[in-house]
Amino acid sequence: MSKIYVLDTSAIVDDPTVLFSFTDAIIILPFVVLEELDKIKSFGNDASKNARLAIRFLDEIFVDSVISEVSNNCKIKIEFDYDNLFDDMSYGDNQIIACAKRIQSSYKKEVTIVTSDINLRVKAKSLGLMAEGGKQNFSLLDFYPYLTTINDIDLVTKFQTYRSVDVDDDKPINSFYLFEDEFGKGVGLGRKNADNKIKMVKKHTPWGLDSKNKDQACLIDLIMDKDIELVTAMGVAGSGKSLLSLACALDLVLNLKAYDRLIVYRPVQVTGNDVGFLPGTLEEKLTPFFAAIMDSFEVLFSSKNGGQWRRDLEMYIKKEKIQLEAITYIRGRSIPNSLIILDEAQNISENDIKTLLTRVGVGSKVILTGDIEQIDNKSLNYVNNGLIKIIEKFKGSKIYGHVTLTKGERSRLASEAAKLL
Repeated sequence: MSKIYVLDTSAIVDDPTVLFSFTDAIIILPFVVLEELDKIKSFGNDASKNARLAIRFLDEIFVDSVISEVSNNCKIKIEFDYDNLFDDMSYGDNQIIACAKRIQSSYKKEVTIVTSDINLRVKAKSLGLMAEGGKQNFSLLDFYPYLTTINDIDLVTKFQTYRSVDVDDDKPINSFYLFEDEFGKGVGLGRKNADNKIKMVKKHTPWGLDSKNKDQACLIDLIMDKDIELVTAMGVAGSGKSLLSLACALDLVLNLKAYDRLIVYRPVQVTGNDVGFLPGTLEEKLTPFFAAIMDSFEVLFSSKNGGQWRRDLEMYIKKEKIQLEAITYIRGRSIPNSLIILDEAQNISENDIKTLLTRVGVGSKVILTGDIEQIDNKSLNYVNNGLIKIIEKFKGSKIYGHVTLTKGERSRLASEAAKLL
């Protein structure tokens, strides 16, 4: 029997993915919630970002009706009617409670209000309604899948035997597939090509680095393929997207000589409060912004030459084999035969990334990495940041591939923080 939930604005603003977090349920959305989301969307803070994302989800859910199917055997309905239970019915919380009471009376079933507002939960319970906090079973990363699981034993056997199978689905080119045996164990990874064939992913160990999970193996496969000219890697903090990208880049530039140089761009964007004006040369000003990249270089170069890693890195920088640049100064350049990494791309606007991509010359490859759950640029949000725009617009291009990394590998604490916070 389907449960009935009435969503409050605070639960949606706290986590817009709450819309998709129910199983076997009827979800009621009082009309006043839409009005409140419309007001909140222009506040210019985290709440407004979430409100805009929720509005986007709702626009996709409600195509031509006030009731629609969502996920996991759920229906969601916009409800306009409520009874006049209170003296002041202009108050949003009162309308939500009145709506829930009317639904409970109509359906003759228990109704639960989902809200992050403790006071609203107390009010609801005092009037005979159930109330609970928001459900947080989804991550924003769940909305950008790149991997399909295949457990058809005949296809799995054929793939293992011939390292290639034909596929007839609507997945874009360069999508990945995980083949599982009858016990649910992964036995192979494949990537779809332009001929609708799934071909086995090759094993790579760039710069001596091995992949730790299937997401990392897929990312390495895309970067090491010279026919793929644009790669996007989106993932949680500590999932290895930047480290793996740099490892592949060093291998391609310094070992395989596939590109003339590696250029790493980063946005000049701070986390938290700005420290103010930074004195010194341009190189000195940029140093704080490339600290995370330098950490990765330390890991990678130390694996080759121990404590002399900084000397080796500086040598390649002097030879212009490795360049560290602020994205601010990209306009006007033309960059041929280079491997270009734009780190923290979620903090760049679509226009700025367009400027970068239109500077790319013949023989170059671009890798965009980022985490849409860690946006520091106050003018950007989950919907309008450059990384998401590129992922959406390049989907299906034969020179493009995307990977979403969902498992943290940095440390247990980093993985737990990414999951819980």
